[in-house]
Amino acid sequence: SVFFFLMIRRPPRSTLFPYTTLFRSHKPYLLGTRRNLYHWIKEQPLGFRVYKYVNRWMDLILANSYNVAEKCKEVEGIPESKIKVIQNGVELSRFNNISPAAAKKKIGLDSNYPVIGVVGNWRAVKGLNSFLTAAAKVHAELPASRFVFVGYGDQKNELINHSTELGIRDSVLFFERPPRANEIMQSFD
Repeated sequence: SVFFFLMIRRPPRSTLFPYTTLFRSHKPYLLGTRRNLYHWIKEQPLGFRVYKYVNRWMDLILANSYNVAEKCKEVEGIPESKIKVIQNGVELSRFNNISPAAAKKKIGLDSNYPVIGVVGNWRAVKGLNSFLTAAAKVHAELPASRFVFVGYGDQKNELINHSTELGIRDSVLFFERPPRANEIMQSFD
């Protein structure tokens, strides 16, 4: 048997099943996953201690980047031999359904506008204010450039305010949880 333990901020009750299975059955093959740089451990110290405790039974921890693997060793004390990296990937065939010009038109932009975008959670840990600061420098050189955020998160109002302070608010677009993010991403240059 293989059971996955996902490191998430607030585990649902359904994640308790693998714990009970661990103690009731033969030794299953247990996999854990790590997909972040532990920005949440101060907010969730009990959850973090539970994950550290459960590590003793894990056969393998899958990390989604080499940085995350390093943090697993540093923060959780997981031996390197128990960590494997499987990097995030993108299914490129999902991006062949619309041309960049059509994608730009669909989001209300001229096809001549250079578009630079970010896809992901809008949280401070992602460094999106730095993206906007860089965007302002690009915009100074290329006034027609547009900057697109695709995703969602608590930092949206902060990002809107920062883009206003930088004088580029009219060149920044936000698409919160769009149904076809891949089509918006086709507009990126």
